[in-house]
Amino acid sequence: MSNHQDIMPTTSTNFALKMPPEWKEAAKALTKTYFDEPSIKGDGFINSIMLGSVNDAILYLMRNGLRETLAHIEKQIAEVTEEHRTFQELADFFMQNAAADSATLANFAEGSRARKYLDEMIEDDAEDENVDHAGEVSRAGAAHELAISQRQLYGLVGAKGAIQRALARGRQ
Repeated sequence: MSNHQDIMPTTSTNFALKMPPEWKEAAKALTKTYFDEPSIKGDGFINSIMLGSVNDAILYLMRNGLRETLAHIEKQIAEVTEEHRTFQELADFFMQNAAADSATLANFAEGSRARKYLDEMIEDDAEDENVDHAGEVSRAGAAHELAISQRQLYGLVGAKGAIQRALARGRQ
């Protein structure tokens, strides 16, 4: 498999000029989100993919193909959906408890997503001596994380749809 840097600019330019519009739309959609792919280093290493331009996205698609890219996007959607559900649970707590400025373990049932998240926070915060409120999430923090996950899901779903349209065109 060749690296995108090995592709001659004229080759990619010629390909881009002949590229179906659905591929261009898929490339454009990829610039509006970010996702992870497994690293060639293996064993839990990942590469975070953030394609800053349509040209970068076209080269990425040329190197990896639509199907492989779609698999990475779908995996990321599943992961971000789980994160989003956690932050939605935290936001729901604040909607139901308007007087609360923060949420702690005591506010959530055993086994809930929010409680698991707070447990992980406590473990992470225990290693950081600069943290004042270990295992506590503020209303603003929960809203911020919910918005980030929602924005990422929006971009990922847009990319998934664009890639699926490009794949469908290829089957016609």
